[in-house]
Amino acid sequence: MPRDVSDHCALLLKHNVKNWGHKPFRFNNIWLEHKDLREVVSKAWEEGVQKPWAALRLQQKLSNVKSALKVWNRDVFGDVDSNIQVCTTELVALDEKNERQGLTVEEGIKQKELVASIWEARSHKEQLLAQKARKKWLTCGDLNSKYFHACIRGRRSRNQILTLHVDGRWMEEAEEIKNYILNFFRVHFTSREWNRPSIDKIVMPILSEENKVGLEAAFSLEEVTCMITECVGEKSPGPDGFNFSFVKTFWNLVQNDVMKMLMEFHMNASIPKGLLSYFVALIPKTKSPQGVGEFRPISLLGCLYKIISKLLANRMKGVMEEIINEQQSAFVPGRNVFDSVLIANEVVDYVKKVRRKCFVLKVDFEKAYDSVDWRFLIYMLRKLGFGEKWVKWMEACVCGGHLSILVNGSPTKEAAIGRGLKQGDPLSPFLFLVVAEGLGALMRSAVSKGLFKGVQVGEGPEISLLQFADDTLLIGEATERNLWSIKAVLRCFELISGLKINFHKSCLMGMNVDNNFMHMASSFLNCKVGALPFCYLGLYVGDKPRRRAAWQRLIEVLRNKLVSWKHKYVSIGGRVTLINSVLNSLPLHYLSFWRMPPGVIKEVIKIQRRFLWNGVKESSKICWVRWDQVCKPTKEGGLGVKNIEWFNISLLGKWVWRGLKSPKSLWSQILSARYGCMSILLRSHVVHPKASDWWKDLALVCQQANAWLDNNLLRVIGDGGSVLFWHDRWVGEVILSETFPRLYSLAANKQSTVGENGFFVEGGIWKLLLNSLPVRASLARRGIPVINDFCTLCNNEAENVCHLFLHCRISCKIWYLVLHWLGISACLPNALDELLLSMGGFAFGKKQGRIFTTIWISVIWSL
Repeated sequence: MPRDVSDHCALLLKHNVKNWGHKPFRFNNIWLEHKDLREVVSKAWEEGVQKPWAALRLQQKLSNVKSALKVWNRDVFGDVDSNIQVCTTELVALDEKNERQGLTVEEGIKQKELVASIWEARSHKEQLLAQKARKKWLTCGDLNSKYFHACIRGRRSRNQILTLHVDGRWMEEAEEIKNYILNFFRVHFTSREWNRPSIDKIVMPILSEENKVGLEAAFSLEEVTCMITECVGEKSPGPDGFNFSFVKTFWNLVQNDVMKMLMEFHMNASIPKGLLSYFVALIPKTKSPQGVGEFRPISLLGCLYKIISKLLANRMKGVMEEIINEQQSAFVPGRNVFDSVLIANEVVDYVKKVRRKCFVLKVDFEKAYDSVDWRFLIYMLRKLGFGEKWVKWMEACVCGGHLSILVNGSPTKEAAIGRGLKQGDPLSPFLFLVVAEGLGALMRSAVSKGLFKGVQVGEGPEISLLQFADDTLLIGEATERNLWSIKAVLRCFELISGLKINFHKSCLMGMNVDNNFMHMASSFLNCKVGALPFCYLGLYVGDKPRRRAAWQRLIEVLRNKLVSWKHKYVSIGGRVTLINSVLNSLPLHYLSFWRMPPGVIKEVIKIQRRFLWNGVKESSKICWVRWDQVCKPTKEGGLGVKNIEWFNISLLGKWVWRGLKSPKSLWSQILSARYGCMSILLRSHVVHPKASDWWKDLALVCQQANAWLDNNLLRVIGDGGSVLFWHDRWVGEVILSETFPRLYSLAANKQSTVGENGFFVEGGIWKLLLNSLPVRASLARRGIPVINDFCTLCNNEAENVCHLFLHCRISCKIWYLVLHWLGISACLPNALDELLLSMGGFAFGKKQGRIFTTIWISVIWSL
């Protein structure tokens, strides 16, 4: 309140219970444990339904089940708290009677039944609270109901909307707030009707005919069942109230109706209006939001629509790699969130060390998902080569529907939508990539025409754009021409797609650039000027991870998380679960990219240890068990807490595996251009002093974990160019230099690759078996002058193929040694092909047969 003449302000507190409206039906997973549930659901499902469409019949059947469950929950299952109270009252009465005069046999049985009923009701209550608390884990053992109560209270407090600040005044009435929020989103999702320009002349990848046919294939029961099994059952349901736990449990009952609905959708590309209606939950983006714009809208879809959407999303995911450029690292199999961060970090480090003038523009899109123009989405689908049936399916799923906003758990009236993608729809991430590919194509066109100059690391590919969904970085040389090109490309993309760039929130960072250029560039683009390191996808690009200061943010997050927990409600078993599921997952993002310094590891372990034994109390308690014992698996007497140092090493070791597996990926090409191929890091831990801290730390990890990392890598031969013939495991599980040390000592090139020996393996063996190698006897027959035709090895007999590689006393001795080592007792045959067949006859299985063949080739190659 205004302070008037006083130097103090009065605080006005208002306390009243507002009626926000009815709460929608929600299927409770605890019902699944009741013995009568299947009968109730089956009876309601089989009621006669007269509807023309399978989707409408399904919708009506779910409505019938919903009505039956409401009645059954009220009359049979009952309120959990009431059941506990009634059973407790009866049990207390029996206990008092037992103390006074004893119980009859029937009363003793009744007493045991009441105890069992109370335990069962308490278990139901804990599961119900866990479902409401949105916890993905539930500690077995002692009950955590108080903890879940605290989580629910905290969650409701964070998500509750009691007032809104609009046009300088506070809205407080429930109906007024609901109407205002509904009107806000009605306007927000209204399409702006005007003729948008096209990008017909921009070259884009085209979907192959094989993938096009596969996308539009009929839905099989096996495909649908597999998808249902993979879905998480505890996700918040949509307007129908049913989650996938219900669908999974009653799949045998509902599958025929679901398949009929899918068949109709496949033929007609049409979805009834009721299935396209959805709730929108508002998640705060700030600690104390005051306006509707400070909430993130998340869509809660009905289970029937989600079945269709999830099926289509699974199919679409399989073709994204073909049509989405590697500059985009989101939602494409084989790519992840760290790829773009790694490329950006390497580019920034390289530019700083070679002192090249460059800039990075971090682009901020305003409400990216909500602003997508449906016409541009359909245009892009056709331009990328999707079939007409698939395009019609996408139109049916995306272009239409009605939303209802959940305000403090109560839905508003419905409003039609005219643009945007639903956050929470399984299809939305992939459809957004289709839209974002328009920006990538525009940038690639600008680069190819010489309008924009990116940054090239060594002899690697030129980097001008990095994307993770809508998180975008533009990287280029610090020139005015590049600034003009950026502004033109971004403005063009805004006009064609509907995605508005928020230049006020965008940020420009310069490397080796003077302040005058940065001020000019920021004024021209109307954006902020930033500095290194800058945050991108949750990590700081250009940071110094070997310094403790770089990890201080993470330490503070861990400490703040501890303070927020209601530790007094959690048992020690619950604390172990919290350490593994939260305290170890919070730094997961950092640990997957940076190597944690020893000092920081000690600090994190200190936080974990204190929480395990003390909670978050300031007073110190004795740690009764050593931390290394705590980190052991439960089978070995530990508590199964992850060892964060080895956790970090294993996560970083995955980079080596990914680099060896995908040497042609964009990030791997950048590393190869700067340091060489990833396999070099495993064999030589000598790192160039100008390498980035990330690469130096990865080298340390390889050095530290080389025994288990390299020893468990098995190479599959492609062109053989990156696999060492003598030193890598490419023939079964053996290393040839260790298996054949004497042959290895005779090798002329001990560092040769399999690819370098390819001529001999592919062509040399063929010539050898045809007796067509240029040995001295063959040369003499063709009139080519030779000094003599004696064997090069023994200098006693004529040199022909059979003698040189088999019957020469030196060759013969080597073959007998090899056969003895293999455990084969046999005389040498007359020909090399007979020897090969003979060795194959002693092999057990195809795998050993391939090993024996490789040994035969290796011996010949060594000779």
